[in-house]
Amino acid sequence: MPLAENRSPDIPKLTEILSGDPWVISDTHFFHDRVFSDFEPVRRTFASSREDFDDKMIDLLRRSSPLLHLGDVTINSRKPNVTEERVRWVGERLRGVPRILVTGNHDRGSEAFYRKTGWNVVSCGIDLTESAPRLYPDAPPFLLLNIGGSRVFFSHEPVLVERERTSHDSGIVETLGQWFVRLDAHLNIHGHTHSTIIPNPLLRNVSIEVQGFAPVRVSHLIGHEGEIP
Repeated sequence: MPLAENRSPDIPKLTEILSGDPWVISDTHFFHDRVFSDFEPVRRTFASSREDFDDKMIDLLRRSSPLLHLGDVTINSRKPNVTEERVRWVGERLRGVPRILVTGNHDRGSEAFYRKTGWNVVSCGIDLTESAPRLYPDAPPFLLLNIGGSRVFFSHEPVLVERERTSHDSGIVETLGQWFVRLDAHLNIHGHTHSTIIPNPLLRNVSIEVQGFAPVRVSHLIGHEGEIP
């Protein structure tokens, strides 16, 4: 998880970006060579090399403004300076695109650095369904929005996992699920599971493999007037 030296998000900026029916995507995994060894849909349908993948994804994200990213922008490195170089590379190419990052398990650079490269960072729980926003500093990263009457919960990890859990999943997914229930949410839009779609009507996976490697409008996921398709 990213360092927690600053958990005071710019709420007016978040609200401004989210009011523009943002495009949403997750798990772009820039600089991840294993994208081509592990994720068959990437090799088969989208790009010929990892470098080609990175360039094509940047082009798609630049055309998707404003942007809500649900985590794992780049693959992290054991060397903090390498992770920062990767985050800076993405930030420079997305300059001018208003964007929010709900941090995922691979977004391990400092929050200050992500902000410096243009991201509006969500690294705790934020409820924007009321006129007075509520922050939950001890909660995992999530955004709760009221969209056409539906309480929509955006997070990197899903609030439910119907597969063998990793050590990471077993802790954070259970906690996210508790917040989902506690805040009476109706739908969870998430990433993290890549091409695995969890067969549950409460969940929508926006990982790149599921979305054909392109962001999708939030309104398209929710339906007209808040109706959940």
